Amino acid sequence: MVSSSRGPRCDPWKDGRDREHRLVVFADPGQAAPAVLLPAVVEAAAAWPGLSIAAIFLTRPPAGWIDRKLTHLRRRSQRLLGSGRVDMAAVVLAGDALAGVTASGLPIRVLADGDPNAPSVIAALRQEFTATLALNLYCMRRFEPPLLSCFSRVVNYHNGRLPQQRGLRASNWSLYLGEPRSGFAFHVMEPAFDSGAILLDGEVDVLGDDAAADLEVRKARAAAARLPELLRSMADGDAGCAQSGSASYRSAGDWRRLCRVADPESLTTDDWQRRLRAFLRVETKLPEGPVGITGVAVEDRPRGRGFRSADGQWLRVTSIEFWPPWLQRLRGARRPAAGAT
Repeated sequence: MVSSSRGPRCDPWKDGRDREHRLVVFADPGQAAPAVLLPAVVEAAAAWPGLSIAAIFLTRPPAGWIDRKLTHLRRRSQRLLGSGRVDMAAVVLAGDALAGVTASGLPIRVLADGDPNAPSVIAALRQEFTATLALNLYCMRRFEPPLLSCFSRVVNYHNGRLPQQRGLRASNWSLYLGEPRSGFAFHVMEPAFDSGAILLDGEVDVLGDDAAADLEVRKARAAAARLPELLRSMADGDAGCAQSGSASYRSAGDWRRLCRVADPESLTTDDWQRRLRAFLRVETKLPEGPVGITGVAVEDRPRGRGFRSADGQWLRVTSIEFWPPWLQRLRGARRPAAGAT
């Protein structure tokens, strides 16, 4: 099920809708959702004579072949050892998802320090890449007024329902809260985070074995299928639909507080499992010292490295920093100065 939010149209361009619209795209190539969406944006824009891409600004250089393969090999090794998994995001990022983008001949710039608000970027947008529209795909910096004023319309891809899931890690929160569906939205960017009118939105089912990264990819693919609709809406000057309902904003501090637990025995078994499923890693302290726990198993009697949960279950630690505890101890023996986290 996919829903759409569209409102009355306005026309901010003096010479009317027949003008060719020029689009600037901001994207983070190191995350799976932009790796799915950016090639789809290039393809959708190329198929529409009324719109062209003026430039693409990346928050960091795309990973090279060796880095991608080594990262994927590490994830596969963790899975084979029984303490990790290869999710959909890992598969997407292991391939050269941006090959078509880099081969397109479009101007591609890498933002210094990932900052789109730098004076050099503003100057380039005003003097070199004059454009009417901008689309943001996970550039995580606030777009300041001077940057927003370079365009008639700036639209942001957000990985959660609005206004209920404003802020960071919306897919993770969907899992933690046990939601049966998780949403996404394209909304107009304003100085306040995630507050602008919605041009298009939708949802995907949360499956039983989903990690947040699986949700991210499925939502991005659902959003990519509707990019022609979004680009036409942007160029037509659709006002969109104002956000309505109860708003909630979750910051980086909110999930960090959930994932930093002073006493592991203060959490119930259910809470441990929900936090690990949603956020993958929980920092806590065992008698041996601080650890980053990434997996636990419920045991009928105390055995192995573990602790008693608040509801009386013995939780054996099966994974620390995504590796088995025995391997962590081996690494610690080889590197005595290294901390457990």
